[in-house]
Amino acid sequence: MSVYTGSCLCGSVTYEADGEPRRVFECYCNWCQKITGGSARAYAVFDMGKVNYSGGAISEFVDKNTEHGFKMINRDASSDL
Repeated sequence: MSVYTGSCLCGSVTYEADGEPRRVFECYCNWCQKITGGSARAYAVFDMGKVNYSGGAISEFVDKNTEHGFKMINRDASSDL
């Protein structure tokens, strides 16, 4: 079984996801283009029960102007996870 790890930009929040992602895709919406400075953003979707967060506080940011809803962010630094 694969384990995927990562963190927010400042490194205060880390995550670990067990198993393979349910879906991997690229998003081309305006928000994803702005946040990356490119034409798209890559995502991997895991079951919530298979993802563990540690470190700083996280929150859910709901962007009602995009077609795909919410993003997890580091509450203290406002960087994406």
